Amino acid sequence: MDEARSSDRNLSSPTLRFLNGLRISPALMGLGLAALVSGAVLVAEITSGRLEWLAANSVDGLRNVRLAFGFIVLLAYLPTATLYVLRGAWRTADELRPLLRLDDASVREQVDAIGTQPVAAFRWAGWVGVIVSMMIPLIVDLPRGEFPYGLGQPIETIWHRIATPIVGWWAGRLGYLILLESRRLSSLARGLRGIDLFDLDPLLPFARQGLTHALLLIGFVSIFAVMSFFEVGLGPAAGLLTLMTLPAAIFGMLLPVRGVHHVIRAEKQKRLAGCRERLGVLQADADSGLDAGMARELADMLTIRSHLEGVREWPFDVSVTARLAIYLVIPLLSWAGAAVVERAVNAFLG
Repeated sequence: MDEARSSDRNLSSPTLRFLNGLRISPALMGLGLAALVSGAVLVAEITSGRLEWLAANSVDGLRNVRLAFGFIVLLAYLPTATLYVLRGAWRTADELRPLLRLDDASVREQVDAIGTQPVAAFRWAGWVGVIVSMMIPLIVDLPRGEFPYGLGQPIETIWHRIATPIVGWWAGRLGYLILLESRRLSSLARGLRGIDLFDLDPLLPFARQGLTHALLLIGFVSIFAVMSFFEVGLGPAAGLLTLMTLPAAIFGMLLPVRGVHHVIRAEKQKRLAGCRERLGVLQADADSGLDAGMARELADMLTIRSHLEGVREWPFDVSVTARLAIYLVIPLLSWAGAAVVERAVNAFLG
């Protein structure tokens, strides 16, 4: 879908309206945001004279610097992921429009609601994310007696404390948005004008959006997994987040297609019931003999029934299933890659 069209949608968040109004790709926006924040942190490091201390205390100092840049990556990633969810939902709705009963007011209202957010619920989701994010430094630092706040702390520590609730705010809203748009797309399946059981490709936009949700959630946990190697005690929190996020990624994949799954299954059962009923009639007539036309019909009905029984009830093709399997391995690869990098850096500095 045209990005200019997406900027005209009704977004309840002023920040999202601004970011979406830039009319650039979310990835480019994320890179720009990461560069901007990195520059600000670097300037603060230089003006405070912190770089000299880091040069003399490389191992300890670089750990905090790497963790600081991990927060920068998260801070850039989460708004980027949020825009991908929104634009993906708009694109999916536009791709499905030819298949929907848009003359039905309720269906048209459902389509128009996609990509909008209830203001209060969206705000509460952000605050829930802030609360959860603030629990992580309490779990990691408080038992070690390391929970510093205040301007007298190193630049990296100050940045950690500033970034943590911001990351939580965006993470909470991203999770809520994925759930909201997934439920909307699932409900939208009830507005389909009809489906061809022997050609489910037009329904793939449901699956592609679910795949986007899964990838974005897995990307978040992968970044956090890498960060766990830069902070003592963060490993258990990263492990817990991974255990929570991977099922959420699968859920985010399946929820948008849940509605169309029910539609496919209902249509399949309806068609199979019709086949069984007609086969029963033909078999009853077979007792008195079948003419050539009835014999051909019997063979055709048996073939149709066989094809119907083989129809998949989820709108997934082989490529979608393969991509999901690859996505689920990404956090493990991130963890392994972070371990290798950590060992290489320590060996180089040691």
